[in-house]
Amino acid sequence: MRPQSTLLVIVCALLSGCATDLKVAKFEPSSSTGIAYNLPFTQFSIASKWTITSCSPAMEITVKVDATAGTAEDGDHSYVIAPASIQTATNVASLKVTYQNGTNVIDTINADAEDQTGAVITNIATGVAKIALAVLSGAPSPHTPFAPPPCSRTTVTALNTVKELTAKLKTLNDRVTAQTKVVKTLGAKAAQMGAAVDATTKKSLGQAIDALNGLTVQQTDLSDQLADAQKSVTYSETDYWPKDSRTFFAKPGMQLPPSVIATWAGKEKEDLPNIQGNLVYFTIEKTGTFGRDPENPGSAQDPAESIQGLRYWVPAQGRMVACDQTPCSSADQEHLLVKVDTRISQLGYIAVLPIHTKPFGSNTFTATFDATGGLKIVGYEQKTAPAAGAAAAFSASSSEVAPLLTALGPTATLNRQADQLAAAKKVQDGLVALQADPNSATSLAAKALDADTALINARVSNLQAQATLTALLAAQEK
Repeated sequence: MRPQSTLLVIVCALLSGCATDLKVAKFEPSSSTGIAYNLPFTQFSIASKWTITSCSPAMEITVKVDATAGTAEDGDHSYVIAPASIQTATNVASLKVTYQNGTNVIDTINADAEDQTGAVITNIATGVAKIALAVLSGAPSPHTPFAPPPCSRTTVTALNTVKELTAKLKTLNDRVTAQTKVVKTLGAKAAQMGAAVDATTKKSLGQAIDALNGLTVQQTDLSDQLADAQKSVTYSETDYWPKDSRTFFAKPGMQLPPSVIATWAGKEKEDLPNIQGNLVYFTIEKTGTFGRDPENPGSAQDPAESIQGLRYWVPAQGRMVACDQTPCSSADQEHLLVKVDTRISQLGYIAVLPIHTKPFGSNTFTATFDATGGLKIVGYEQKTAPAAGAAAAFSASSSEVAPLLTALGPTATLNRQADQLAAAKKVQDGLVALQADPNSATSLAAKALDADTALINARVSNLQAQATLTALLAAQEK
């Protein structure tokens, strides 16, 4: 064979081997080598609180449920990336994978040396803000599940103590609110007079501040007493559901333990009558037209293993619902305890993102994923210089990080009090709305919310008082 022919054969062989695909396979603990990762699935933190609200003539119990969306790692969707699959004799490849904090879930993957630190910064800042909002915006929903046996004498005494402390706290809350207004009025008067403020105004303002400080101390002490007294007539439990990405129903999800009812009733568990309604049921619903059918989730198969590329979720809009009976549905307002609308990973589908290099190609591949395992950013070529990308990332995250930086400033205390007050008011508004809801404003529901409402009102008025005092102090130091 002539040298020219030999060279041509070699070139052709090289060309045929230059196209590459990133290979991804199911993770096998005993044999997998490469970069392992898990997909997340949506999991809810569900807190149920059962409270005795009456002992006459029999034990009356109300359950309140709060739920927030989070994620967990999905053992059914564990994979391993073979980084060497995009490296050949004729190309130079690099692969960088960053994980979401403290997990095996991919945050960013780069198929070259491009730095995506800016994207990670933006993701973290945004995630913190959204998680905080999700936690602070939740409000419990009351419902009357059942009327168990009579209370024991100990329980009756404890419940009476709760009622007495609740009444006292309500009165004290009103006094704190009224005294705060007095301090604001006198403070405004003193500020208006400036250096010419007279001794009488100074004395009145000082006495008003001392009185408000004394009331807030009493309020804090009484709130602690009420919260402590509630412990003997309440039972709280937090669970995380679902446990895997295949589960869409829990029948039931949580239960008031018979041992707790026995303690409240002063009886042995075997002596208790058949109690109905002490169960909480969970379900996941699809709220849009896209996504799996929760009744038959297995009808949608995952992509075949022969298809090469990075597996990721295409989440669907859904709703987690808790009820006090089954079947559980958000349409059943009478038995609905709580509902949370959010993007749900496992309600959607698994998709494949190919990472492919063509012959003689110079490709840039970047993908960033959100907490649900869905795509947030994806690109097959570099469009922005690294410096510009970093600047844009810090610019995007500044609106999220600014509140954290403000907390380090000279008005840090006042800012934190304002934030805490805003959060407390959200819960307060939720409690007021529940009491005004015709579907939940039964006499039992109102009693169930009474102590909780008094405690949150104490929190709000106490924060308002502290913010007023802090503002006066800051004005005096100028």
